Amino acid sequence: MTLEPSRSRARTAAVRAATRGALVALIAAGVGGAAFPAAASAQNTWISAWGGIFMDPGTVRDGESGTRWDFGTSPVFGVTAQRVFGGSLIAGLEVGYAPMRHEVRYLTTDSLVADGRAHLLSTMLAGRLGGGGGGFFTYLSGGIGALTYGIPGLERWDTDPALRGGGGLEYRHTPNLALFLEWNRWWAFHQSEGVDDNTVNHGHLEVGVRFGT
Repeated sequence: MTLEPSRSRARTAAVRAATRGALVALIAAGVGGAAFPAAASAQNTWISAWGGIFMDPGTVRDGESGTRWDFGTSPVFGVTAQRVFGGSLIAGLEVGYAPMRHEVRYLTTDSLVADGRAHLLSTMLAGRLGGGGGGFFTYLSGGIGALTYGIPGLERWDTDPALRGGGGLEYRHTPNLALFLEWNRWWAFHQSEGVDDNTVNHGHLEVGVRFGT
């Protein structure tokens, strides 16, 4: 997909904004880490499997096709592989998938173009920082990466830079088995015309299990 100069500049500005936001999230996580002393763990790697729900997934206004994409609340599933750094920082790669109900409508006439099931793929460099004791751990989470929208009605896949921030609660059932509940807010930066803001927000609640090795 070839972007016009204004769209290219908007995409570059969005990437810069995402990077700044990720740095802010890391600073906030550092403050949170100071408040929650790190608990010692013999596990160096954690593999997580989780499921949840995208709440109020929002609307994407797409200048290239002259349409808007309205998404409905959707289940979401994913896996995460993370490494322990320094005791309280855990970071790694996360991938997720959400089969979203959606409608595509023209921006000018509001007439329906297509509807059905869309695809939302997420790839993130994700981390968490915190601590606790007695088997319970609280943490702040953050990440930077991309959201990819698959829109069958337009026969199109579109990847946007994205970041996220949130927090969670974890319970260590055994030294190498944990259950967790986590909430995140996602920001995706879709290309826009000129300097118009086109940030898309997603709320994301997930529950899952982690295995330590």
